[in-house]
Amino acid sequence: MYPPPHSFCSTDPNAAMSDTEHDMAVLFTNHNRVLKVARDTNPHPDALGRLQQVLLGAVLRCLSDDTDSFRRRMDDFLVKFSNLTRKMDDISARLQATRSPKARRRGISPAAQLVGLYGDDLFRALMGMQLPVATPAEVCLEVALAAQRLIVHDQLDFFINLCEKTVFGADTTTIREYNIMAFKDHRKTLEKFVQEHIDLANAAATSHPPTGRAE
Repeated sequence: MYPPPHSFCSTDPNAAMSDTEHDMAVLFTNHNRVLKVARDTNPHPDALGRLQQVLLGAVLRCLSDDTDSFRRRMDDFLVKFSNLTRKMDDISARLQATRSPKARRRGISPAAQLVGLYGDDLFRALMGMQLPVATPAEVCLEVALAAQRLIVHDQLDFFINLCEKTVFGADTTTIREYNIMAFKDHRKTLEKFVQEHIDLANAAATSHPPTGRAE
């Protein structure tokens, strides 16, 4: 986290903030917000490291350059990211409500194979998953949650990539080229997958009402 914005402002308590100081204060506030919302989704450590690096580079660049463009980019990211994480939180809340404190699952959940996977590895595992008939709603929601989390992390990675291009330009070898159409198709596939498994959870809950014991 960066120091509070006032640390970079005039030392005269009676002095009003200049436009530059105000812009930087907003920039630092958004910087801290972006880091917090990203950390809260438990992204891959490499992604978090890239985010911290690019945000630091952006702040340093904005000290001697116009802040409007990057500030707008962070604002846009925060809006889109909050919409995606809200759905993830909704699925998680429903999953917790579906679980019974006294429930004891028999065997290993099919969703267990998704633990510890990120990015393409997680995507391939999700696409190759075939849940058996009469899968409990809890398992369907676990799979839906994993897919929604991947959507969230993909959006974070996309934001990092755009910022790397803006901040570092051709001076970095870490920039990943994105095919926008492929990214959108990838997103649509995941969104469809999430909804399908939410629907499966709905059907399972209807046909097998909770009894305090997961089958």
